[in-house]
Amino acid sequence: MEEHLLLLIVLVSTAGIAAQWIAWRFSLPAIVILLAAGFLLGPLTRILSPEQNFGALLDPAIGLAVAIIVLEESLGLNFAELRASGRGIARIVGLGVPLIAAMGTAAAHFIAGLSWPIAALVGVMLVITGPTVITPLLRQAKLAHRTDSLLRWESVVNEPIGAVLTVIVLEFLVLWDAARQIEAPLTDVALSLVTGTLAAAAFGFGTAFAMRFMFYRGHVPEFLKSPLVLAVALLIYALSDVVQSEAGLIAVAVLGVALANFNLPEIEDLRRFKAALSTFLVSGVFIVLTANLDIETFLHLDWRAFAFIGAALLVVRPLAIGIATISSGLTWQERLFLGLIAPRGIVVAALAGFAGTRLAGSGYDGAEMVAPLVFSIIIVTVVLHGLIMGPLSRFLGLASERPPGLLIVGASDWTVALTKALTRLGTPVVLSDRSGAALRPAEGIAVTTHTGHLLAMEEEEEELLLETEFLLAATEDDAFNALVCQKFAPEFGQQNVHQLAYADRSETAQRFHREWRGKIIIAREATLAELNRRLSEGWRFELKPVRDEDTREALDPSPDSSIPVVLVKTGGGLLFASPESEFSPDVQGTLVVFQAPAAAEKAGAKHHQPRAGR
Repeated sequence: MEEHLLLLIVLVSTAGIAAQWIAWRFSLPAIVILLAAGFLLGPLTRILSPEQNFGALLDPAIGLAVAIIVLEESLGLNFAELRASGRGIARIVGLGVPLIAAMGTAAAHFIAGLSWPIAALVGVMLVITGPTVITPLLRQAKLAHRTDSLLRWESVVNEPIGAVLTVIVLEFLVLWDAARQIEAPLTDVALSLVTGTLAAAAFGFGTAFAMRFMFYRGHVPEFLKSPLVLAVALLIYALSDVVQSEAGLIAVAVLGVALANFNLPEIEDLRRFKAALSTFLVSGVFIVLTANLDIETFLHLDWRAFAFIGAALLVVRPLAIGIATISSGLTWQERLFLGLIAPRGIVVAALAGFAGTRLAGSGYDGAEMVAPLVFSIIIVTVVLHGLIMGPLSRFLGLASERPPGLLIVGASDWTVALTKALTRLGTPVVLSDRSGAALRPAEGIAVTTHTGHLLAMEEEEEELLLETEFLLAATEDDAFNALVCQKFAPEFGQQNVHQLAYADRSETAQRFHREWRGKIIIAREATLAELNRRLSEGWRFELKPVRDEDTREALDPSPDSSIPVVLVKTGGGLLFASPESEFSPDVQGTLVVFQAPAAAEKAGAKHHQPRAGR
């Protein structure tokens, strides 16, 4: 029995991460693959029957996992970032959230026929749109800068807000159900809810303040900070939940929000640690919750349920966003697009499944419909919005025509010359340096410049990077190059961050582990000093079409005369010449080559040679 249970736990964990990898590999929303995995392991094959397999451990295990998910979401709710995100997002959050919740509640009651308490729970869940599902869709759709920014910011902000609201409503329903069984008056329930919520919030805030004090005073070593936050979050979740059911999630949410707004130097490390753990847990939890669903419940969804789903997508959100963004400075096309596009993700599914298990057997009419309704909305929005986002953005004139951009860190003679070559091919380039004087040679080039420290960017500066997908760190500081690559690897992808060869020729530096730096481009001998020296000797950049040749050969450097640097692919995107990259033989485009004077003159003569017969 124990061996069977161990195999099931390993199966769920492996299937969850495999689903995440498949989604990344094929640029699909992870929730689609996780849904398929959950249905395959659960209702379709019955390999996994969570209630039977895990028994009494199922609810507390899911509760702990949801607590970690809520903590990770709340760590992303920084009020300073919200204020800097612009008037449009402030309206969408400040007015849109209560409007969507209120109108969604009314629709769930009058159209789907749910009782008011359950309708309120479903209504607040409609608020949540998460970055885990919107980000892959945005990569595919390639929207205009402002529209892309609005959808990203909304998903980042609304997910923790919606999660906290869902937890509050769920706590109220659990308390009310318990009070009804002993015939306690509603005023007692409300008082208990307010008291318990305030106590849990105070507990969470006090714990966050204590941890801030310990971090600032150096009472916690670096390697223990993230594990300590996790352990403390689980502790306050358990203690608060013992005092009052579901109050633990409130305490954890407040803990995360407080830590996010205390301006701790460690906050990025905390977010990364919790994001990785949350991804692992949410994948497994989602498969377990999906496997626990009863297909017959979906088959019993009547016309009222489908009418509610249609109203939620085509009436509630568009109308709420339309009202909220009046006089916000957004065009009608942007307001319509924001109203129609709102795919729901893994977090709302986890909360719906969690709420469904907590309310199972309660006296609320329609409690058993929470999970099927929410999961149906998730499936419809992911599939429908994935199909229409691109065509709709083009129809409304909100699609971006810009190819993927490149962020070059470090302004030097060589990087400025490379920037000129890339801009000739239409590749958007952001050239960043800590010195404004170093950026002056780039004046007059069609390039965006950024003066400042990339490791400490202001929120408004991050807007420069919205349409940037590739990075080249090319400063004289090897450690800084590695740090920049490490910072942006989670956003751009480890395969898309690059740096020049190390100037430090020591054996230790050359063996610097791949995960702590970017890909070395060209060769390990091509340092910035060497490339600048060759540029001063007359080397220059040339453009070479790559059509019939094998890409591997085209990107193979000949250091004495010709150095391939980057291939600008015909379909968009960049492929840097690197000994650490694998190349597909059928990639075509234009190759940017760094050539010696004699080789450049020969190539130019060949390019301008008159055709026979003229």
